[in-house]
Amino acid sequence: MLDSRASLRVYSSTLSLVEITNTIGVESSKGYSVNEPWDKYPDRIRKDSLWLKHSTLADDVELVEHLLQHLNFIENRKDIFLSLRDKCEIDLFCFLGSDNGQGGIYIPHNISKRLSELEIDLIVDIHI
Repeated sequence: MLDSRASLRVYSSTLSLVEITNTIGVESSKGYSVNEPWDKYPDRIRKDSLWLKHSTLADDVELVEHLLQHLNFIENRKDIFLSLRDKCEIDLFCFLGSDNGQGGIYIPHNISKRLSELEIDLIVDIHI
C-alpha cells in the first residue's frame, strides 16, 4: 500500500510568519518566523520564516489528488502567490511511502503545466 501526503510551503528570509499569513489570508497548518529559536535546539536561530499548509486528504489518497487540492488553493489566490515570488520560495513538498518496497507516482502533464505556470517546484520524498 502507498501512503501519500503533500504540503504547500512558503519560505522567506525577510517576511515573518504573520506577514506571510496576512498576505495569503489563511492560517498555516504549521509555521515559524525568521530569527525564532528552533524548538529542539533553542541555541539555534531560524534563518527563514515558514508558512506551511498540509493537504486535508487522507494518506491513502493518490498523490495527484493532494496536488490538485493545493493547486486549486493556489490558483484561487494566483495574484497573491505570484506577488510573493519576489520575497519567498514556494514549493509543494510531497511524501510517498510504501509498506512493501514498491510503488511509484504518476504526474499527468496538465498537473505539471499548472505547476510550471505558477512557478511552483515539486519535491517528492520517497520512502520504500
